[in-house]
Amino acid sequence: ETDVELRRKLVTFVVSGGGFSGVEVIAEVNDFVRDVVRSYPRIPREEIRCVLVHSRERILQEMDEGLALFAQRILAGRGVELKLGDRLVAATSEKAILKSGAEIPSKTIVSTVPSAMPPLLEKLQCAKEKGRLLVDQQLALKGREGQVWAVGDCAFIQTVSGTQAPPTAQHATREANRVATNIAAEIHGGERALFAFEGLGKLGALGHNCAVAEVFGIKISGVLAWLLWR
Repeated sequence: ETDVELRRKLVTFVVSGGGFSGVEVIAEVNDFVRDVVRSYPRIPREEIRCVLVHSRERILQEMDEGLALFAQRILAGRGVELKLGDRLVAATSEKAILKSGAEIPSKTIVSTVPSAMPPLLEKLQCAKEKGRLLVDQQLALKGREGQVWAVGDCAFIQTVSGTQAPPTAQHATREANRVATNIAAEIHGGERALFAFEGLGKLGALGHNCAVAEVFGIKISGVLAWLLWR
């Protein structure tokens, strides 16, 4: 591509959201693009931009602060631009538009921010918390115990210890098993069980054989964390 402005848009990649999904996407894209550009000597390396936009002051809010700051240093050292304290508010086929008013010319914009609840759930007249269906520790909808249960991203779930269950697969599959057990108990009689799963750990890949991890309370970074992630 000989049009310099268009070429720069084509080699600029913007990812919105600094959670696990956003961090892993920008890390992999950055690695891939910077590796493959060796085969394209007419593309100046300094034109490549990989930008991560996050509304908070640090990425990976779900993780220990030390591990999150380690991840930021790794990404920045590999050429990823971190735009913290800002957010994506609009996108066109030509640019990403941030809340601060900044515009980033780009042809590739990826959003990893949390999804909103479906309109059907918003219209339900029932107990809710932060827009999600509020359930008890048996995963039954508050006020509709024995009739309605909710699991996964649509539900606001707290474990027995009071920890809010995150919308991850390791939690959702166990929520499903617990609900199945409790529905069977409701139909056939028996004791219903509480949801007590606190999670096996949190892992985030940073590309190039590097990751951060919290597994059973142990904090790990670097190659070992990447092996665990794999």
